[in-house]
Amino acid sequence: MVEVRGANATVASAFLTKGQFDASTQAVAQYVSTEVEYDSGTSTLFEIPANAMVYGVTVDVPSPWVSASATTSIIVGDSGDTDRLFTADDADMTETFQFQSNYQEIYSSATDITCTVTDGGASSGAATVTVLVVTDNLTIKDYGSVADLNA
Repeated sequence: MVEVRGANATVASAFLTKGQFDASTQAVAQYVSTEVEYDSGTSTLFEIPANAMVYGVTVDVPSPWVSASATTSIIVGDSGDTDRLFTADDADMTETFQFQSNYQEIYSSATDITCTVTDGGASSGAATVTVLVVTDNLTIKDYGSVADLNA
């Protein structure tokens, strides 16, 4: 094997140089998952860094929430819009299912991403909220567990 060198590609059918490839793949896709309970209320999931994008949100409901109603909901957003990323209509807590939203947002400054659970009469239940973030880097702050909120 020998090393082959060339100029940066300028047309679609040309090969990329390593430098072009590295420059185009610097973004990191990071999944941030948090378990929430039927009575979690509002909690901060993480702080998204400036110039990062939320690419989508998934809510996994492993089993129907006991006594859940049409007003039982999970929303995900930020201080400017609490359901910007996942709305109350995006999930049915009476079903076992994986619900997804594809609402995307690019944040120009560091912002707390929050989750609000409304029990709507539910007496038990859990779900996993997963946020897909695309960024150059991501530092997760430890806000404690949901169990700590109920203590």
